[in-house]
Amino acid sequence: MSVTAFTKAYATLGFSVCETSELEPNVEKIAIYVTSDGKPQHVARQLSNGLWASKLGRVEDIEHELLGLSGKLYGLPQVFMARRAM
Repeated sequence: MSVTAFTKAYATLGFSVCETSELEPNVEKIAIYVTSDGKPQHVARQLSNGLWASKLGRVEDIEHELLGLSGKLYGLPQVFMARRAM
């Protein structure tokens, strides 16, 4: 899959690409993590407290800083998308 495919898929859920990961009232944001070879590897969801939520495996849900998962396995957060909070 490509980053473009990810952004198109999330667009079907009402998300559009945005410039920043900054917390905004009444806005839901996601971050797409991309590996060094350009492949999207992970998506995190911003929480109302400014932290990010990720599902790691079948049962592991965690809260973390935006760069908390950055590295070889998940890549770096490179694309941010937003939609009005539901």
